[in-house]
Amino acid sequence: MNQVNTVLNSYNAAPAQTVAVRSSEATSERTVSFNSDKLSVNNAVKDINIALAALRKEERQFRVDEDLERLVVKIIDADTRELIRQIPTEEALALSKKMQEMIGLLSD
Repeated sequence: MNQVNTVLNSYNAAPAQTVAVRSSEATSERTVSFNSDKLSVNNAVKDINIALAALRKEERQFRVDEDLERLVVKIIDADTRELIRQIPTEEALALSKKMQEMIGLLSD
């Protein structure tokens, strides 16, 4: 858990984008704010993935959806590599992308 705290404490920035990181092994909730700079966000996502992998047999993967600029979290069984859960789901991401396309067509 110290490794996770170190990663989380190393990212301080504007409150524009905030990611709450929870662990069932921890009693408190940690919130990390990222700069809107994409490189900083991508580096933070990579560091959080590495730090959280050591906590459980479930691997948490964080990524930023390029089209929506939205955080996507996947929980994967470390042994079988099977996807346990994704937030938001692929269906929700596809719907959001389609809605953005429709809004773009309406505004043209």
